[in-house]
Amino acid sequence: MGWYDDRGGMMYGSGYAIFGLLIMVLFISTFVWLIIKIVGHGSDSSRHQLSPHQEKASSQALDHLNMRLAKGEISPEEYTTIKSHLSGS
Repeated sequence: MGWYDDRGGMMYGSGYAIFGLLIMVLFISTFVWLIIKIVGHGSDSSRHQLSPHQEKASSQALDHLNMRLAKGEISPEEYTTIKSHLSGS
């Protein structure tokens, strides 16, 4: 048994059930988003830490850059620019 319209079909609150469903999905999505924001995917410091492989590659790149400056292949201004790009600053 249920509510029937005059054509014999079920009535679902004149479309308000869909509205309620959308509100429920919005509420659950917001709740999940807040939990993810609060818990996060790790602290900010862990996001900026390099893996051992990345640290080695970064160290090698800086060694190569220092060598190029020592050989006179690049100017001190170019060195500063490239070094800032390598360090991500």
